[in-house]
Amino acid sequence: MNRWYNFWSAMAVESIFTSHNKVSPNINSYDKLTDFSINGIPFDHKTSVFPRGFNKSIQYAVKNKRQLIQWLYDNQSQQSRKHLKNRLFIILYDRNNNHWKMKCEIMLLKSEIDKYVCNFSQNNLSKFNFGEGTVYADIIWTINK
Repeated sequence: MNRWYNFWSAMAVESIFTSHNKVSPNINSYDKLTDFSINGIPFDHKTSVFPRGFNKSIQYAVKNKRQLIQWLYDNQSQQSRKHLKNRLFIILYDRNNNHWKMKCEIMLLKSEIDKYVCNFSQNNLSKFNFGEGTVYADIIWTINK
């Protein structure tokens, strides 16, 4: 059930991204490293609840997003989707600890993604080098107050 929920949420998020002129879908469905490109920069997207294992507050994470991004790369699943390539992390946080339910809040996700894409600039991306060249990453915060 959880896989089904995550799959359809990911499909909705990809659809929201690719509804923008700046965003091109990846037509190669076998490519596990790219879901879409924004202004020609390829990205895999990952929607996740705010990780308890980060051991810092949401306020700290928002102010120190580069540290959270590094943590997310270091602590990603060791299964087939593990990689050290460009990623956009959509981080869900609900003040009532119902973070996982936010994956179905499509209008809230759309609002945050729309703002992000409209204001997208490569200059705002965090840059990393994991040994194979520059990797670009960013976080789209989706916080339910």
